Amino acid sequence: MSGISYYTIRLANAMSVEKEVSVVCFRQLLPTFLFPGKSHVGKNISDLNFSPRIPVFNGMDYNNPLSWIKAYRFLKAQKPDIIVLQWWTSSVAHMQLLLKIFAGLLNKPKIIIEFHEVVDPFEESILPIRLYSKITGKLLRKNLDAYITHSESDKELVAKRYSISPEKIHVIPHGLYDQYGELLDTKEARRNLSIKEDFVILSFGLIRKYKGTPYLIRAFEQLPPKILEKKAGY
Repeated sequence: MSGISYYTIRLANAMSVEKEVSVVCFRQLLPTFLFPGKSHVGKNISDLNFSPRIPVFNGMDYNNPLSWIKAYRFLKAQKPDIIVLQWWTSSVAHMQLLLKIFAGLLNKPKIIIEFHEVVDPFEESILPIRLYSKITGKLLRKNLDAYITHSESDKELVAKRYSISPEKIHVIPHGLYDQYGELLDTKEARRNLSIKEDFVILSFGLIRKYKGTPYLIRAFEQLPPKILEKKAGY
């Protein structure tokens, strides 16, 4: 599962302590061969899962209208008062638009969108995807009840880029990702990863050009000699 999957599980579990919560998952976001992290698709790196008390629809596929109909029936049975949409990639925009339409056909619950990304630079660099994101994103963001970002800087960016009133944007810090079990001892971690070098650069997530990993490497190379000569762990 991806980071957004674990985030959704943790959010749902936390909310279910005090409220009734149900979840609609997206399982096939785009053709697998197009996904840059396709080798990790379907792999679980944590035992974290939804609480047994949470009804889960698993899930909507990008190209399967039958799964969309089943999702509508699921929502109809759950009768939600509030729907929280997670925005991290435009590839799910048409499915989120469907959920927004479904909400209008039901009891018209309040709709909130939570931004994990203001915009995906990789998707912005590809013209067809950029146009798709611009059109569907605009329809999706229109007339929602509230918006959530994880930092004040993202709030400013979202307000400016999408012309959303800052009063409707709420900052809620990102929760911890401590579901991966106990921390490994440094020596054991190095042995498991076959790392023998003194210094290691950690770059989390998918490696893409816009993330600037080469700049990070060059920055480390420019550190003062007295720091470079220190042993790992200092």
